[in-house]
Amino acid sequence: MKLALALMLLPVAAAAQDCTALADDVAFCPSGTGWAEATTGPLEDGLRVELDQVALTYQVLPPEGDGAAPTAGQLRAPLNDMAEQLIGTDASDFVPLIEDRPAVEGATAVRFAFRTGVNDRLQAVALTFVGTAAHTVIVMTHADGEYIDEPHALLHDDALRALEGL
Repeated sequence: MKLALALMLLPVAAAAQDCTALADDVAFCPSGTGWAEATTGPLEDGLRVELDQVALTYQVLPPEGDGAAPTAGQLRAPLNDMAEQLIGTDASDFVPLIEDRPAVEGATAVRFAFRTGVNDRLQAVALTFVGTAAHTVIVMTHADGEYIDEPHALLHDDALRALEGL
């Protein structure tokens, strides 16, 4: 499975306003969240959003399997695969921080947060897969640092709240 997300440091263009479509029926709607004043920029198969020192990336994957909503176990395997890609071959700076199942209305979600030292920079990464029968949305936030601090954690939760149409 080719995943277009990576720890990219691309410039972003427009200020986030109203809603931005991520798929036919899913949108990023930052109003009323910590992302309301963020800047956005398109990615192949996704959206990049930045606010202060935290970057957010969304990617929507098509459904797989029998058309049923995925279970947490079914989401965990691709989540772990993607985390391994982001960690890279040098796991010396890898530190797992949390694995949980955040509440996302109308969907199943699995989150894994970790620290990695890719590109000689310590990065704290929160990666959540949100699955419905129609698609899986990948939500990734990352920032320089050893740990996910409170502002980063709140912004990751707000990124989940900003998803509409699940």
